[in-house]
Amino acid sequence: YYLALASTDDMFLHGDPVTGDPDAGHQASLSLDKGWNLASNPLVTIVDRDQLTVEYTDDEGNSETLGWQQAANAGWIQTNVNTWYIDSHQHAEQLVPFGGYWFHTSRDLDVHVTSHLNDYSSREAVDKGWKLTLNASDALGISCVDFLSVSNKENASEAFVYGEDEIDHPNPMQSDFIDMHIDRFDWMGMSDSRGVMVESPYFSSDVRPISEVGDFQAWNISAEAYNVLGDVKLSWSMTNDIESDLHLVVKGEAYNLKELASIDVPTTSLDDMVLIAVSYTHLTLPTILLV
Repeated sequence: YYLALASTDDMFLHGDPVTGDPDAGHQASLSLDKGWNLASNPLVTIVDRDQLTVEYTDDEGNSETLGWQQAANAGWIQTNVNTWYIDSHQHAEQLVPFGGYWFHTSRDLDVHVTSHLNDYSSREAVDKGWKLTLNASDALGISCVDFLSVSNKENASEAFVYGEDEIDHPNPMQSDFIDMHIDRFDWMGMSDSRGVMVESPYFSSDVRPISEVGDFQAWNISAEAYNVLGDVKLSWSMTNDIESDLHLVVKGEAYNLKELASIDVPTTSLDDMVLIAVSYTHLTLPTILLV
């Protein structure tokens, strides 16, 4: 559940903490249903997301437990966990005590939580490629904001891959907010190699393979502004290794993302946006993508 304090006063929580010997097995478990789940860290210690383990039991009663990244690779659970900070979702690398976190799973399963010493040496190396994050906020800074990301990675797939391509995060529990997403209606009803089916066309992340020189890629993006006054500000950040030209096309007008830091867009234009990555060998934007 969400808990909002009406004042700046501290609230004290009392009770007996979950304790135990980490070497004797997990200390607590989160039972998650298929889809989005809002859960809290059951321990009073910081837990690294990658130290979580995931247990899945099939219809015949056969059970298997995998590490976090292995479970994500198997298509059981989405790699990134979302938390809420001030006015937006954010990816959480750690679960802090009393924090709330959104998990997305492709099936009913259990996530086991165990205290541990912080050790970041086990984190996997980042794949070669690039990433761009697009942010949407209201000009007055009142409404809840949203973000999405597109990226190119080695060994990524052009088709849907659960966990690699992330389902759009839930809307916030507030009346005024922006809901932005990557639209993949062409994936509806498709399943990835592990049998996970696309049940919603809206994504917060779309990962594609690194394009060859002379190719272009396009992402269809739309957003809805609920009770937002004035224009919506679109801003972006990107890794330094993007060699392609990047343009955001809004209602037929192209904006060079490497020359600008942000643009203001009327709420009536949020339903017609395309993000285009074009290699340097192209001199003009492919107008066929703007139809």
